[in-house]
Amino acid sequence: MKVGSVITLDIAGREEEWTILGSGGRGIVPIAYMFYDDLTSQTGLDGLANRLVVQTTRSDSAFQSKVQSDVLTRFDKINFYVLGSQTTTQLKETNAAQMDVLIILLLSMVVLIAIVGGLGLAITMSLNVIERTREIGILRSLGAQNGVVRRVVIVEGLVIGLISWAVSIPCSIPLAIWLGDSLGNSLLARPLDYIFSIPAVLMWLGLMTAISVIASIIPAQNAAQLTIRDALVYE
Repeated sequence: MKVGSVITLDIAGREEEWTILGSGGRGIVPIAYMFYDDLTSQTGLDGLANRLVVQTTRSDSAFQSKVQSDVLTRFDKINFYVLGSQTTTQLKETNAAQMDVLIILLLSMVVLIAIVGGLGLAITMSLNVIERTREIGILRSLGAQNGVVRRVVIVEGLVIGLISWAVSIPCSIPLAIWLGDSLGNSLLARPLDYIFSIPAVLMWLGLMTAISVIASIIPAQNAAQLTIRDALVYE
């Protein structure tokens, strides 16, 4: 369904065609709005409203708050009890606060995955240093200084990190779409819109670069401490 679509509603045993004039995703619970006069004329039900929706000419928070205050003041003067009121700005802030919990949870998972990946890369680079002890000894015999040996190990770790970053981009797209559909249907009763974020890709590139360098520092230092004698006695 989309704006302009005609839907058929079963109202009191009669099928009526209604046209969708607009749509939005503000609330957690799906809600349909229609003019009160149309509702009463089609259903014959009157006096059953439990909510008043006021459409303002401006959408800024200050103007909405002023209209809200004026409406509540008028209701108070006629002794009309109002259970609660909320502007669209307040509704958006409430929904955003509810989504913040989910965002923090997902970010926590990202941090844990990054830590595990960094530890895995550090272990891999340490094993590479052990297996390439003789190669490091040859570099030492050719006059390679500590800085050269460190750079060889760090660059190798950085290349591994960049390859994993490049592979993760196409793999993340279907996973993100599936996750957005699952969370959207569970929380908002509709799938979330997927948007490929270039800034997020660049941020992950920076994070991956930092993790790769940090994870390679200790193996690089261990490689720099190897001497020609250590390489010769290694079996």
